[in-house]
Amino acid sequence: MLATALLACQGHLQKNAGQGSLNTLILLHTLLIIQTKKSKYKNSYLRKMSKYKIYTQKPSKVTFDMADGMFDLEMEALNSIDAEIIEVDTKSEDEFIDAVRGADALIARGRNITRKIIENLDSCKVIAMGGVGTDSIDVRAATEHNIPVTNVPDTFIEEVADHAMMLIL
Repeated sequence: MLATALLACQGHLQKNAGQGSLNTLILLHTLLIIQTKKSKYKNSYLRKMSKYKIYTQKPSKVTFDMADGMFDLEMEALNSIDAEIIEVDTKSEDEFIDAVRGADALIARGRNITRKIIENLDSCKVIAMGGVGTDSIDVRAATEHNIPVTNVPDTFIEEVADHAMMLIL
């Protein structure tokens, strides 16, 4: 099943280069970790689930990442492994914790992922950041709970270079 998802993602990226491909790669990487990481339940591989639940905070302001909330491009790659992305519209940290407690993965966006949030995650296998840094995530707390944190260190390199050249010209 994972091989099918990888092939679907590869085809999707070739067909839609530059249109949300970064988010698709982050999510696929997230699910790859979920598929391969041993679970804490009796040293077996992950318990069977009907769906993978990937949670993210719904932005409170205008944003250009995953802007429409539909995740069409990401879902092209994720549908084959029965995953879903759930945007939660919460105001407080406690509301967010209640909403994401059973998450298989988190996309860090629009909210700092604090130690308190991480300590209250029941089954999270990875926290993915769609940007360069991880300053909005308590990486130390995630590490203590055996949750890898991913980011995209080379995002927007070409865009920044193009913009700089345009300003010079």
